[in-house]
Amino acid sequence: MMKNITLFFILFCFSESLISQNIFYVKTANDATAWNGKEPVYTDIQTAINAAATHVADKNAEVWVAKGEYKLSHPLDPQNGVDVIGGFTGNEKNVSERSFAGKGENLTILSGEKKIQVINQKEQLASPTIWKNLVICNGAGSIDGGGVVLNTNMTLSECIIRNNEAAITGGGAYLKGNSCLLNCLVTGNVLLNNNSVKGGGVYCEGTSRIINCSIVKNSTKSNTVYGEGIFATGASFVGNSVVWGNITYYAYSGTVQIYLEDQAQASYCAATNGCESGDNIIELDGSNDGGYMAEGPLFIDPESDWNLQAASPCVDAGNDAFFVSDENLDLNGNHRKDGTIDIGAFEQFNVGINDLTNFTSSIQIYPNPCSDVLHISFDQETSCNIQIINAAGVITFEKTITGNSSSINISDLQKGYYFLLWKTGEKTGNIPLLLK
Repeated sequence: MMKNITLFFILFCFSESLISQNIFYVKTANDATAWNGKEPVYTDIQTAINAAATHVADKNAEVWVAKGEYKLSHPLDPQNGVDVIGGFTGNEKNVSERSFAGKGENLTILSGEKKIQVINQKEQLASPTIWKNLVICNGAGSIDGGGVVLNTNMTLSECIIRNNEAAITGGGAYLKGNSCLLNCLVTGNVLLNNNSVKGGGVYCEGTSRIINCSIVKNSTKSNTVYGEGIFATGASFVGNSVVWGNITYYAYSGTVQIYLEDQAQASYCAATNGCESGDNIIELDGSNDGGYMAEGPLFIDPESDWNLQAASPCVDAGNDAFFVSDENLDLNGNHRKDGTIDIGAFEQFNVGINDLTNFTSSIQIYPNPCSDVLHISFDQETSCNIQIINAAGVITFEKTITGNSSSINISDLQKGYYFLLWKTGEKTGNIPLLLK
């Protein structure tokens, strides 16, 4: 018996050591003390990212960045398999203890000081990597992407991209490859060129995606603008997003809020003046409260608080299949969803905590992340329809399961972030799933 206890203790300590070795900590230079007894603590984010990149093995390494403002001298360059997470006070043991950018608490602010881009991904990444819960601001792009340039396998989630500027394309962000903005607020960004410009808030190309974002109050200074909010080209996709109040300083803009080119698509979005094409687009009035011809978005405050009022046309108006996240949280840290998912970065949420517990307790999946065989178990005998949805809303797997457990082979699916949607009787739910 004593040998078993000793062995358990050794294994526990070993597993704790492995976990701590896979997490790297960053604080501002004014507060570079130990993180809940853990050292070293870095003061330079890129140095921590580079160190973490040498520890990526079976799962991604993580860089936890404490609250405060980090004034950058060089753009941050994401590395394969290194997730970066902000919103910490600097003593947390669990990632779930962090605060969320939408609430304005314990903000991790990355500033380009109006001199450089905040994030510029130089290389395509080999596997899915996610940065979340960051405020990306005061960036400057000489041509493209004022705050952010993302490329293949890179996702920004639960972030605020604000007050950045670029010359020609993507005042806030420029998305390439299969990169993704997820659950983000993009506001106060500017395109400066007085000739033809594209995407006052975001420019996206390739197979990049904008999912459940709020693109509001961005601006351009050109007399020819293609997409005051979003310019999408290639096979890029915009879903479940609200695009409102983006303007040009000139009377003639010749555009709509979402401009689609080539094979780009927009679906289940809400936008001022609608969209040139796309499906299930809610046309919004330029006034928050609406006008004679169209509804307004009904934000809490159209100038500074883009949470939704209960009567907003964006509430319960999205498509559940489009939303994919590692935690299924909105910008405030609230679980999505209450009924059908809302349009935008903020969920108008009315379900109590007891309802949340009952909502997800009927099903368990493991392992997650998964690479080949996914095991599914239920709390009782049941008949359940299972769908696995990718970020573009495509059903990549579907099966009806009977009994209280099953195993499915998903090794043929591409690596990336998915959502497992399930329905049994009157119960429905969704579980984030990462394939590696």
